[in-house]
Amino acid sequence: MKRNGHVILVQPHQQRRPDVAIATRTSRHPVAALINPVFQPLIDNAVASIRTVVDERRFTPVSTSNHQFRVQLPNTHQMDAYFRGGIRPPRFPPGGRRRLHEMWKARAEGAQIEITEHMTLVVMKAGPAD
Repeated sequence: MKRNGHVILVQPHQQRRPDVAIATRTSRHPVAALINPVFQPLIDNAVASIRTVVDERRFTPVSTSNHQFRVQLPNTHQMDAYFRGGIRPPRFPPGGRRRLHEMWKARAEGAQIEITEHMTLVVMKAGPAD
């Protein structure tokens, strides 16, 4: 990498996990925050690695910002396929899937399952600060 070049890191948010809701055009009804016990150590290691390269003055932080994106799916089968597509799929907390099915049965017409993913964007410049 050239000196003063930039690197952009996109990683899951350090504290916020994906969540599921039932959404219509006018409302959003939260179902559950998803869990993945093996994920937190990986996120912690990524944060520690960033801290290491900054402490060693290999990179200088430029900015950090948090973002989210939402995926709307037409049914629970599509939701399950969406989760299976990930490397380390999350799962529902105890009672969460049952709650989803209860809410899905009582949904308003046109409702969809909405999954919100929380991400952190980190921009760093190569080399020490000038």
